Amino acid sequence: MSRLIIAYKASDEYADLKPRTRKDYAYYLNKIEQVFGQNSVRSLSARVIKTYYKRVRRETSITWAYHILSTLRAVLSWAVSEDWIVHNPAHDVTMKSPQKRKVILSPEQSQAYIAYADKLGWYSIVPWPMF
Repeated sequence: MSRLIIAYKASDEYADLKPRTRKDYAYYLNKIEQVFGQNSVRSLSARVIKTYYKRVRRETSITWAYHILSTLRAVLSWAVSEDWIVHNPAHDVTMKSPQKRKVILSPEQSQAYIAYADKLGWYSIVPWPMF
């Protein structure tokens, strides 16, 4: 699995991700590698992944488990496309989505959020606090 993660990070598909997405993927891939790094990619069955997903959900949070499984799905989908494996077993695991955030910002908080998002170049989320 460690070799797969290294190869994925060196791939064009990974390079084409936006910097923030690459940073998030790198973080979660590191967590996945800590658990499965020494395992063969082909040894990861849906049952193994489901057991891991449930453990992460129980020990950490639904949100954390959601991100771990989403990242695992992405890297294993790439593995399928590169003929490392025939089928992505992570797609056979049912994932529970985290609850939507329900935040009500004051006008001052909205302005601060917009200014910070603009500073970071996150233009797609700049209008969000306006609604």
